[in-house]
Amino acid sequence: MIVATQISICLEDFLFSNFLVLLVLVVLVLSRKGSERPATTLIFGLFFTTTCIFSHILIDFFRVFRALRSSPSMSDAYLRNLTNPTFVAKSVIMSLQVFIGDSINVWRLFIVSKRKLLHIILPALGMLGSLTCGILVAVTSAEHSWPNIFDNRFIVPCVGLTMYVNIHCTGMIIWNICSTQAYHINLSRTIWPAVSVVIESCFLYTTSLVVFIATFLTKSNGQVAAVDAIVPLVGIVYCLIILQTCYMRWIRSDTSHIHTLQIRWPKQKPRSPEEYSHISGSTGPPLTVQITREVEQHLDTPPPTAKIGRGLEPKEVSDMSIVTSSVLALVEVP
Repeated sequence: MIVATQISICLEDFLFSNFLVLLVLVVLVLSRKGSERPATTLIFGLFFTTTCIFSHILIDFFRVFRALRSSPSMSDAYLRNLTNPTFVAKSVIMSLQVFIGDSINVWRLFIVSKRKLLHIILPALGMLGSLTCGILVAVTSAEHSWPNIFDNRFIVPCVGLTMYVNIHCTGMIIWNICSTQAYHINLSRTIWPAVSVVIESCFLYTTSLVVFIATFLTKSNGQVAAVDAIVPLVGIVYCLIILQTCYMRWIRSDTSHIHTLQIRWPKQKPRSPEEYSHISGSTGPPLTVQITREVEQHLDTPPPTAKIGRGLEPKEVSDMSIVTSSVLALVEVP
């Protein structure tokens, strides 16, 4: 048991260091000048998540320190004692962190589904059920209802409901994104950035839960490392969602700032009057059409004009599909 606990704290410290790097990046992104997204709620969530992770690691350090000061038999009994206040505190922090992860998934589904409450009824019930089972795990451990952690009947339902919430919300989010973007011609390029964010976050979180259930059902001490890894993984997933969402927003804003694109056809050799007569049925110089369009259009701006050669007056032209926004085209027709 002492070896499993040492491996657990090493893995947890490694994940916590990754979380700290992502946390610094998120703070820099949210404090970026000109940021459109209100960062108050996000920063509060990050602060609460960081507090839970840091408290969980401190408790693990204290437990390992106390165990190493005792004999091997005493240290094993200390770490397996479910009524120990440190174990109960770890269970409470674990329940709160899992609740945060479930809340993030439910909130994302609520936003993507255009704030329809009907879409989040089932995952919300699963989230509350998971929180209830987590609290019961801590309560029954404090009351010494089961002498062995593997006999606790509320652990598997707690993790199972969490997996259900994660998979259900991820599937519904992808379905909503695909259904709202179905009219696009290039569907994969349009929705793939958003879908990749959802899949990556779901994969990390679900993998840790599956590993924990597998080790718990096989009654392996590896469940200690698996359950401790879930706590920092929630914070890592939270930071990745924020960073990837902001990155996609910057890409969209950068591509919308293209002011002018000039397209010039390569000049050809001058043609003889006979060639002009053969092509257009009349003789004369090349016809030059210049179409201009401003980047920023207002309601009171008159429609663009086309200046056509051969001495004709400027004429109003309609907004056709061949003229896209932010484009200046110079076309020379022979």
